[in-house]
Amino acid sequence: MKKIVVYANGSAGNHGCEALTRSIYSLLSTGVDDIKFASSNIKEDISYGLGDIVHFMPLHSEIKKNQFKYFKYLVSQKLFPSDYRYYNFLYTDFLRSVDRDSLYISAGGDNYSYNNNIWLNCLNTEINQNGGKTILLGCSILENISDLSMIKDLSNYSAIIARESISYNALKQAGVDTDIYCLPDPAFILRTKECKLPEGFIPGNTVGINISPMIIEREQSEGAVMNNYFFLIDYLLKNTNYNIALIPHVVWSYTDDRNPLSEIFNKYRNTKRVLLISDHNAEELKYIISQCHSLIAARTHASIAAYSTMVPTLVVGYSVKARGIALDIFRDIEHYVIPVQKLKNRDDLTKAFCWLLDNEAKIRENYQKNMPEYVRKCEQYAGIISKYM
Repeated sequence: MKKIVVYANGSAGNHGCEALTRSIYSLLSTGVDDIKFASSNIKEDISYGLGDIVHFMPLHSEIKKNQFKYFKYLVSQKLFPSDYRYYNFLYTDFLRSVDRDSLYISAGGDNYSYNNNIWLNCLNTEINQNGGKTILLGCSILENISDLSMIKDLSNYSAIIARESISYNALKQAGVDTDIYCLPDPAFILRTKECKLPEGFIPGNTVGINISPMIIEREQSEGAVMNNYFFLIDYLLKNTNYNIALIPHVVWSYTDDRNPLSEIFNKYRNTKRVLLISDHNAEELKYIISQCHSLIAARTHASIAAYSTMVPTLVVGYSVKARGIALDIFRDIEHYVIPVQKLKNRDDLTKAFCWLLDNEAKIRENYQKNMPEYVRKCEQYAGIISKYM
C-alpha cells in the first residue's frame, strides 16, 4: 500500500506554504493510495480552502497539563534542559502514528537555511527510529555546510531534492551521504485562479510590489529598506504611467507583509495610483501577480508566481534560495536579485529595477525560450518519490 505523509510545511497564512501544499498534492497524489498533510494549524489551512483538497492530521500534540506525561516532561526539562526533548514531546502523538508502510516527506523550503534545525532533526530522527522513511523535498540549504551534526541529520534522509543548484552543490560538497537530486520548487506548477482585480489595477500596466518584515529585519541600517521602496514609488509615479499594486504574500501575525505594505499605502493613497491588495489564497495571488507588468518581490513564492507566469521580476533577497532560483532560470544573479544588505543608498532599488525595465524584452524572450521546459522538470517528482516507496 502506497502511503505518503507530508510534514514540516507551514500553514496557509504563509501563501508560499499553501502553494507547496497544493503543488505537492498535485504532483504526488496520482497512484498513491493515501496522502496526508501534517499541519501545525489545521483551522487556518481549511480557511483557505485546502480542506477541500487534502486530508490533514495534526503535527503538534494537544498538551493537557493535568496528564502525568506532561508532569514527567516538566521535571526532566527542569533537571536536564533539552530543545530536542521539547520537540519530541510537542510531536509525541504524530511520532507515535509513524508506520513502516508510509513515506514521510519533509516539505523542505528554506527550513535548513537557518541555524534552528533541532525540530527538523527531531522529526527526521524519530520517524526513522520508529520505522518510517524520510525524504527532504524542495529545499534550500546553507551554502557552506560544516556542522557535522547537520550533515549526519541530512544523511539520514533516504533522498534529498534541492530546489536550486547552489543548494544541490552545497549538499554534494559537504559529503551528505544520501541520494541527492535537483528540481524546481514544486510551486512552479501551481495553477492560477482568476479573481476580480481591484479598481485601479490595470492588467499589463501595473507594477507589483511585495515586501516582507523579514527583509526589514536584515537591513544594514535602520530605515534603509523602506526608504528604498519610497524612492522607487516616487520615481514610478513621477516618470512612468504605471499603477502600483502592493501585494502581501504572508499574513502570519508575527511576520505580516500587510504591516509594511500598509505603511506604504497610507503614504501614497491620495495619488489614486497605489492600491493595497487584500488577502487572497495562493492561486488567486498568482493570478493577480500574472496580471502585473513586473514585480519587485521579497517573498520567494511571490517571485515563483511571477517567474512561472513570465512576469519580469526583481527579488530583494536575503538568502541562498533567491540567488539559486534566479541562477537556474537566468544563468545570472546580479541583475535579478539585489541582496537586502546592499540597500545602502536610497536609490539602489530603483537603479536595479530600471535595469529590469530596460531589459524587459530580453527577459521575456528568455522566459518564452526556457520557462516551459524548466517547469516541466517538476513532472520528475513523482518518479523520484516512487523509488523510495
